[in-house]
Amino acid sequence: MKQFRVLVVDDEVGVCELIGDALSMHGHHVTCRENGVEALDFLAGHEVDVVFLDIRMPKGDGLTALKKMRKRWPSLPVVMITGCNQREVIDQSLQMGPLACLVKPFSMRDVLDILGVLDEDSAVSSRHGM
Repeated sequence: MKQFRVLVVDDEVGVCELIGDALSMHGHHVTCRENGVEALDFLAGHEVDVVFLDIRMPKGDGLTALKKMRKRWPSLPVVMITGCNQREVIDQSLQMGPLACLVKPFSMRDVLDILGVLDEDSAVSSRHGM
């Protein structure tokens, strides 16, 4: 499998560490940020292959960040993650075109499967910013 540059955005440090450690063990390069504002700042100066983005965060929520990502990097694969099991919130995020929405608690197999799909998809070669 290709080595991906992954940005994980979640205000729960444990979630960032869990995803980061699991993906790093599989050879992926992982960066974590705590909110949407930090994520957008990071993306402005770095290329990534996929973003795992929490929907609800106290400073710079995921839905607002996703809207801004779609405007600036429309082809960037984004996977929404949420601890909120409200169908309305999940549906709202899915309307903005993320690759998927994972509901916590999710398994690392789910995360790795998503990267596997990206690895098979030729669209991953067109990185954001191009």
